[in-house]
Amino acid sequence: MGALGGLIALVVGTWLRHRLGSPKSKIIAIGLVILALSPFLYGLGISVYRLEIQGPRQRAQAREDGKRIVEALHKYERQNGRYPNSLEDLAPELLDSVPTLPNGEAFQYDVGEESFSLVFNVGWMGCHYDNRLRVVTCSD
Repeated sequence: MGALGGLIALVVGTWLRHRLGSPKSKIIAIGLVILALSPFLYGLGISVYRLEIQGPRQRAQAREDGKRIVEALHKYERQNGRYPNSLEDLAPELLDSVPTLPNGEAFQYDVGEESFSLVFNVGWMGCHYDNRLRVVTCSD
């Protein structure tokens, strides 16, 4: 049931509860209110599952993929004297394929003449690798 259907069920259930005083109408009203709230409760359960169960695995996978990309970028620079213009230049010689984040988005790569940065976000975690500092900082 979509949000509009849930809203209609909530309004009708509330109206029935106040309008009709019989026990049957109260049961119907409570059922409609529960039906109206079910998409919200279902969505809340899925969100909690994603944050608490899948979240740590996804963040760990993103960090591991980020490390592999950084290593490949340094190796590319040693072999070619410069950093690649895009991450796609790393495949298939240095990486079988360019990893993507668990949500399907690409790692954000920015290259300068002598440095690069790699930025990626998974859930509320954001990581940044700055080649000049040679350190990965994550907020999680």
